Amino acid sequence: MLGLDTGSPLVSVAVTCGDRVLAERAIELHRSSERLVGLIDDVLSAAGVSPSALHGVVALRGPGSFTGLRVGLATALGLSQGLGCLAAAPPTLFVLAAWARRAHGTAACRAVVERVRGEWFCQELEFAPGARLPSPLGDVTTAQAGDLSSGLPLVGFGAAGLAAAAGLDAIEAGPLAATGALLIGSGAWPWDAADLVQPLYLAVPATTAPRSLGTTRAHLP
Repeated sequence: MLGLDTGSPLVSVAVTCGDRVLAERAIELHRSSERLVGLIDDVLSAAGVSPSALHGVVALRGPGSFTGLRVGLATALGLSQGLGCLAAAPPTLFVLAAWARRAHGTAACRAVVERVRGEWFCQELEFAPGARLPSPLGDVTTAQAGDLSSGLPLVGFGAAGLAAAAGLDAIEAGPLAATGALLIGSGAWPWDAADLVQPLYLAVPATTAPRSLGTTRAHLP
């Protein structure tokens, strides 16, 4: 399976098979959109897998970078339709919790994704014994460092700085693409290509509706 995370500060692409990671690449978000197809080609070549051999494509659904999510989900949708393979799009906050468990054995955490500078999306998640998918302990909320109280460790990109400001424990996240693909491969999250066209921006884009030009014409001399 091919995993994509294009909405996080560290963009990653991975190929997995069963519970194994065959290849993984990660780059900074800046200018990653133009390199995404090249990264996909790199990981497929490194894994010795042809596109036609893919069983499914997994793209993280957000929250995250507005442009990054659009590029990644559109790419996953195109690959799914072009190759005739399955597709899925799990929420980024769930994958952060799954990554923390896989990398550090963390059973419960507060997953965080930066919304705008100084403000974060947060959700507390916990793995029950034997569970493959974390259970939310509450809804997604927005918070600033001063709003966070003691409790579960923070997991996310930039979590260390946020935690230091709030006096909390933190786990700085690593590449998420492989964890997303492994999560789907385990059967913890369903295959549903419809999720690819329903990104979880969780914030209104910073745009305004264009003003009407009306029907007035300039009169030339």
